[in-house]
Amino acid sequence: MKRNWKKLVLIVAVVLLVAIQLVPVDHSNETHWPWYSYVAPVSWLVAHDVEEGEMPLAIYRLMHSEARLSQDQLDVVREWATSEH
Repeated sequence: MKRNWKKLVLIVAVVLLVAIQLVPVDHSNETHWPWYSYVAPVSWLVAHDVEEGEMPLAIYRLMHSEARLSQDQLDVVREWATSEH
């Protein structure tokens, strides 16, 4: 009986993983998207971070604390982004 429960949970998880692939994510044509940005639920995280303009991505910062930008670095990025190229 316990084995059937695990099998059912695995089947449901696989079905859900396949089903969430059908949820569309609006991708910009101007951004180069890595392969994993098309696989839900990672695609949702990537799309959210891009929409919010976060640098670096929150999920990346969790694993790489040294990736946090200092205030000086943020100022340089803001100045560049608002300047006319």
